[in-house]
Amino acid sequence: MILMAPELRRIPTGIPGLDEVLGGGIPANYLVLVSGTTGVGKTVMLAQFIYKGAVDYGQNGVFVTFEETPEEIAREMKGFGWNFPRLVKRKRVKFVDFTDPSSLIEGGRRASSVAKKFMDIVEDSIREVGAKRVAVDGLPALALLMKAESPVLRLILRAIRFEFSKLGVTTLMSTEIVEGSGMISRYGVEELVAQGVIVLSERVVGGHCQRVLHIKKMRGSPIPRRLCLYDIVPNQGMVVYPKAIVT
Repeated sequence: MILMAPELRRIPTGIPGLDEVLGGGIPANYLVLVSGTTGVGKTVMLAQFIYKGAVDYGQNGVFVTFEETPEEIAREMKGFGWNFPRLVKRKRVKFVDFTDPSSLIEGGRRASSVAKKFMDIVEDSIREVGAKRVAVDGLPALALLMKAESPVLRLILRAIRFEFSKLGVTTLMSTEIVEGSGMISRYGVEELVAQGVIVLSERVVGGHCQRVLHIKKMRGSPIPRRLCLYDIVPNQGMVVYPKAIVT
């Protein structure tokens, strides 16, 4: 008798075209890394995942921000027709603002202490709104606060992944790629911990800029070994074009 592995339950991303590439969506309770250089749309992707989850799929969300205040994010995302203040007022979405990191480092910068405070604050927010989705925008900022070396950061990310998974949330977490580094993350360990990795990049072809998405890994999922075009579209947000040919 051959035992078949249970099929993964997937949640829709809310990003047109991406679920087709992913075979139906992101596996539930996964931590997925969104990696890319500056200006490729990482924050837009995370915000769309949270907003569409709450509006279209009845899944409340928590948006954790290190670089931009919630007010700045809400103002920028208004151009896509996304009314974050309304969702916050209705307790469908909660922002966790770490642009002022004093709440994380008041007891010092020991990596374990900062990580515990981070998880405690975010977990309280998850329970407060009954979140099923979490977006963490700006992992490098958290790593800098902890002054964590790569091996320690890897352990901390594993702890975050398991804790969030136990709470039944699916997480997108953004990290940076340093231009010209040849790496797919800032520290070289994030992709080892995450169950999925989505790399966003830009290239110039014939004088035109192409935005390219690559599903580097998604555990338990067959993924296309090819690049997909995407764009950031007014009044829509991120749109992926699965059948477009990357030149």
